[in-house]
Amino acid sequence: MQGKSFWASSFSLKQQLAEGDGIMLSFKLQKANAQSEFVFVTGDWQTDSFRQFGIYNGKRPQADLFQGKNGLGGNNLHGNLTLQADTWHNLLTAIGKNGEFVAVMWDPNSEGYHAIYNETIGEKWSGKYWYFMPKAEEGESLYVDDFYRISFGEIK
Repeated sequence: MQGKSFWASSFSLKQQLAEGDGIMLSFKLQKANAQSEFVFVTGDWQTDSFRQFGIYNGKRPQADLFQGKNGLGGNNLHGNLTLQADTWHNLLTAIGKNGEFVAVMWDPNSEGYHAIYNETIGEKWSGKYWYFMPKAEEGESLYVDDFYRISFGEIK
């Protein structure tokens, strides 16, 4: 996916996801400059109904959370992973119960290099249906492969 201005490059699953669903995939970035992301979204952008949980794909991955019109921060993921350009990485991201979300990124060729973000946001985020969207801004290219939808009982 070639990035376009105003984050206009994206694709979305036709099927919405709910609590107990997740995505696992492989990805590669042209620059790893935080101008691409993987997000779960629900509601309409710039309205009170909007929610977004995701990860910016910078060299140091960061959380990307929105509630309504407000950004809730971009904390660095825990761990020691540094995303490298033109290198395949893996992502597992999942929707848990009661507004819990998790994202794990890792380098499949370097054991022990990973980044994890786990957040329980609360009841305003639970019981919703979500679209999963890889997105890219102008100046970044995002490659996605080995895409799987998963189901699970709980996040541990």
